[in-house]
Amino acid sequence: MRGRNPKQVSLVTLASPEDVVPKDHPLRRIKKVADETLAELSSVFDEMTRATVGLRSRPSACSRRCC
Repeated sequence: MRGRNPKQVSLVTLASPEDVVPKDHPLRRIKKVADETLAELSSVFDEMTRATVGLRSRPSACSRRCC
């Protein structure tokens, strides 16, 4: 096909899910629970990471006696 087709529609849509999903849709409740759970897991993971890094950064009792 040569030339431009003036009837061609753009395939790009600039709409957010907030605009498309109705306010009372069950997905909104599921998203809220998932976001809360992920926030809790993130804080637990951060605490675990800090504890692990803290343990690794201190020399062990054996290495202090051997020096």
